Amino acid sequence: MVGYFLHNFSGYSGASKQAKLLAENIEHEVVFFNFGDRVENNPKVVNVPSSFFIQFFYIIYYVLKFKVNTFHFHGSFNIPLVISFLLKKRVILKTTLLGDDDFDTFSAKRNWTIKFFFIKNIYKNITLSRKVYEINSKYLPEQKILLIPNGVSIGPCVDLDSKETNSFCFVGLVCKRKRTFESIEYFLQNFAHLPDAKFYIVGPYKNVVNNSEFSQEYVDRCIQLVESSEHKNKIRFLGHVEPSEAQNVMKRCKALLFFSSKEGMPNVVLESLAQNCVPITNWLDGVSAEIFENKISGFIINSQEECIDISDIDLMVSKRKPHELMKDKFDIKVVAKSYNELYL
Repeated sequence: MVGYFLHNFSGYSGASKQAKLLAENIEHEVVFFNFGDRVENNPKVVNVPSSFFIQFFYIIYYVLKFKVNTFHFHGSFNIPLVISFLLKKRVILKTTLLGDDDFDTFSAKRNWTIKFFFIKNIYKNITLSRKVYEINSKYLPEQKILLIPNGVSIGPCVDLDSKETNSFCFVGLVCKRKRTFESIEYFLQNFAHLPDAKFYIVGPYKNVVNNSEFSQEYVDRCIQLVESSEHKNKIRFLGHVEPSEAQNVMKRCKALLFFSSKEGMPNVVLESLAQNCVPITNWLDGVSAEIFENKISGFIINSQEECIDISDIDLMVSKRKPHELMKDKFDIKVVAKSYNELYL
């Protein structure tokens, strides 16, 4: 049995969604240890208490009950890391977000010496990009570090004729790190004037709990930007939707506008490519270029002033370039094979 440790099983966490997708495609049984939100009536989800003291005994009890032999951390978890060492369990630690849980970031915190004692004893560290691989290899031997990308389910290609005329989208929590404001600005500056232009903002923007990144003040800024524009009727906040509905939006849209300040490997970019929806992104410390080739399967801009012509987007969609890339590189079934070998 493999234990998956994650934050907010039912929330909008990219790491959580990736963990659930991976569990559906590997050849091993998985039990989820869920930190944050509560999940009801799911025998394979253990809702971990918030108290550190209770966590310790609670996790040990369920590890023994489910006979968990491998701990797979989708992010940083201090108490389970200690438990894994005491119980001598195999540990796979996935670094999910550059600037948050890479080892350079860990080393700047006051508990690093203690944390590193446990980290150096893990079985494998999974990194999502070459940038994070290079960072973490300063702390662990390279044979302990693997570069395994995130994956997505690949369906039939959505052709240009099936897309709405000039629709664009942003997908993710409306927050400062995701730079939703800049995505709205980019649409207004470059695409809002087009015939039948639409911009869908898909993701939580109200009643968000248990998420330190959420700021009502930031959301209000985004709403004000929309309301002050002559094109406000072309922009819709869809809020929190089911993953299947988010995919449906990307199926309808020609392009994703995503200019996040930091990511591990953004699932939303992978998902947009799988729906033949052209990603328009910033460089993301080189992560975007690791996912797709600029001007071949998507566009990487150097500044918000750089405009991508709609005819170039249409041509890319018509040639199916985004979808073709995903079939060859990021199919979850291919990614799952790498993990099956680790869990043996």
